[in-house]
Amino acid sequence: MWKKWTALGLLAALLLAGCGGGGNQASPPPGDQLSAAEDSVNAQAAALLNDAIAAFSDVLPAGLAPQATGTELPPLTLAYNGEETVLIGGPWRPPFPWPLPNGADDLDGKPLFITIKRASPRPPKAYVGMLRRNPRPSGILQWDIAWYGERGAPPEVVPATVEQVGQFRETNGRRVIVRFSYKPPDEVDIIIIFCKRCNTEDILSSSRIHVRASLPQKLQGREINSSADPDMQGFASKLKDVCCGKPKPFPPDWPPLILFRNDASVVVVPYDNPRVREARSLDDLIGQDIGFVYVRKKPFPDGTTTDCGPNGVWCPPREEPFYNVRLIRIREATYIQLTKLGNPSQVVATLPAEVVVEPSDGREIGIMDSIDSPNEPVLQVRWPKIKITIKIER
Repeated sequence: MWKKWTALGLLAALLLAGCGGGGNQASPPPGDQLSAAEDSVNAQAAALLNDAIAAFSDVLPAGLAPQATGTELPPLTLAYNGEETVLIGGPWRPPFPWPLPNGADDLDGKPLFITIKRASPRPPKAYVGMLRRNPRPSGILQWDIAWYGERGAPPEVVPATVEQVGQFRETNGRRVIVRFSYKPPDEVDIIIIFCKRCNTEDILSSSRIHVRASLPQKLQGREINSSADPDMQGFASKLKDVCCGKPKPFPPDWPPLILFRNDASVVVVPYDNPRVREARSLDDLIGQDIGFVYVRKKPFPDGTTTDCGPNGVWCPPREEPFYNVRLIRIREATYIQLTKLGNPSQVVATLPAEVVVEPSDGREIGIMDSIDSPNEPVLQVRWPKIKITIKIER
């Protein structure tokens, strides 16, 4: 009998430890555990970018390769929908390799994007995109991106949108901030900012360029021979470990949707809520708990951040980094209400959002930048029946 109870006690202890429910008081706070797991994934993503750069040596200028700078993490965006991973970065190693005294004109012919897609367990495939000016007979200047993929195949050319704010003549003493965005399923963009102090206020007054384009539709990607593999499933397992002991109004509908970028991290886990499955209109979702989130605004690039949003919602405490998400309506407008995961009656923030009910079986997560408000990216999350768009406002 004693052996039986000992075995049951060991099993209970293991279950409690796995849920982060207090069985191991020495464990770091949940926020610290997720940060460490994310750092590991981002390091793997940076290694994969390096391998992809090497794989396109026949396309990329030779001068780009030697620019590695210590342990600095290159600018990248990593999106995971539970099946496919999309990694976007620059086909160079930091720092940004080109001076821009004439602004966007100096980017003509330069490789701006490297995009890697992987649907586990298949090998990753990559594309490199070069920006080109394309004057029309009418005299109107247009831009396009020439995407290179499978070795020996001609590039696939797609239209590009180029926006510029400010002048780039005085670039001495300024840093370059680069951020990559992803709008699922197939749009990528880059924002390039020249700033002095690079804090929130300075960025708003700094010169900047924004380039957007779609990914190629017919071109095959180049297979990358690499041992580097961003372990998104490993991060999802860590998320389960540290959050599963928190009470939730409905069972989580795994896998999570994950997005990592140098300045922000977002993880969304939908609930298996019958009212959501049966919803026919937005009215059917009002008042419903639809999922929980982990959102973290990171101190990039200046080491501090003051734009944590209302009640510090974008910089959650390390001990309680999760929010329950509820849809509400205020004077005919739709909002998402973020409440404490363990205490849904405690409202942390109420944020305006665009919510659409639409038939869809897929899952997507993306982040988009605006040249007018470069410190306030827009998140887009989609899972069956719901698409949510929300700005990370200061």
